[in-house]
Amino acid sequence: MLLSTPAIISAQRTVSRNNLVWFGDFTNAKVASRWGIYLDFGFRRTEWLNKWSQLLVRPGITYNVNEKISATVGVAYFSHYSSNYIRPEYRGWQQLLFSETYGRVRWSHRLRTEQRTTQKMIAGKLVDDYSYTNRYRYQVGLQVALNRPKLADKTMYVLVAEEIFVNSGKEIRINYFDQNRISAGIGYKHNDLLNISISYMKDFIQKSQIDAFESNNVLVININHNFDFRKKANKNMN
Repeated sequence: MLLSTPAIISAQRTVSRNNLVWFGDFTNAKVASRWGIYLDFGFRRTEWLNKWSQLLVRPGITYNVNEKISATVGVAYFSHYSSNYIRPEYRGWQQLLFSETYGRVRWSHRLRTEQRTTQKMIAGKLVDDYSYTNRYRYQVGLQVALNRPKLADKTMYVLVAEEIFVNSGKEIRINYFDQNRISAGIGYKHNDLLNISISYMKDFIQKSQIDAFESNNVLVININHNFDFRKKANKNMN
């Protein structure tokens, strides 16, 4: 695991600390034998709920290689809020998701690449120009059923996850390491249409300056939906 990241901070480096709340709604919809639609929408607040931090929407198209492997490509739009401006960001993204279930336990590995186009700032003001960077993400996750022998309907579960982010591109001169997210929480799967989780996440970020970092405490509330429109289509054909 990648738990040693904060140890790289020396006494001379500055670390800003923030408390945030992230709400996310994630939808996966199967529309054909191997094809599906992905959509997630989120809003994020800082100083707990007092101020806006981010607003995002991220649609995609998924190809299911088999029951354990899927590939998704999509686009995304982010609004980054500050007291003086709203900074837009546009992304392309690609993802491979590997998952495996062993009784009560579900492992997942997610590889994601992002092409990020963000409006530039000069002297604290937005200018009519954009920067382009690439980012590479790897997440490992674990879910363990508590009250049932597997992750079926009406199951409580615990979850832990860790994700590391790495940057590249001409605009990246210092912060090749971007951030590390470590989370743990609890969830309830009512059925495929409703799966809710609440977790605590520590998000450690290196800023573009060599001596500037963020250490964020994040309360994460996620809702997941899984639809299968193939069943409905088959019934209509019969």
